[in-house]
Amino acid sequence: MAAYSGTPTILRKWEVASRFGSQVEYSKDISVALVAQGGLVNTLGKVALGFAEIYSVLLLKFDVGGTLSAVPVFTDGTNVYVGAVATGLPADTTGTLTIRITGKP
Repeated sequence: MAAYSGTPTILRKWEVASRFGSQVEYSKDISVALVAQGGLVNTLGKVALGFAEIYSVLLLKFDVGGTLSAVPVFTDGTNVYVGAVATGLPADTTGTLTIRITGKP
C-alpha cells in the first residue's frame, strides 16, 4: 500500500481566532477509509488531511466492518499515526477512522 492520498470526508470544521482576527488554529472532524495505512511507512500526512501543521489528534471512532474498536492515534506534527491495539506502536491498519484534528491550515 502507499501513504494516504484520498479525500477525507469532513464531518465538521471550525476555526478559533484571536480577538484581533488573526487565525490561530483550525479543527476538523474527519472520516478516512484506511486500507493498510496509518503506520510509519503508509502514513496519513498533514497535506492529505488539509493542514500545514498538526497540533493534536483525537480518536472519535474506529470501525472495522461494523465493529467499533479503540485504537491509539497520535501525531508528530507532520503525520497522524494509528497504533496497534496490542502494542500501541504505529501500525498499518484497515477500517474507517474518524478523528478530530487541530492544527494550522
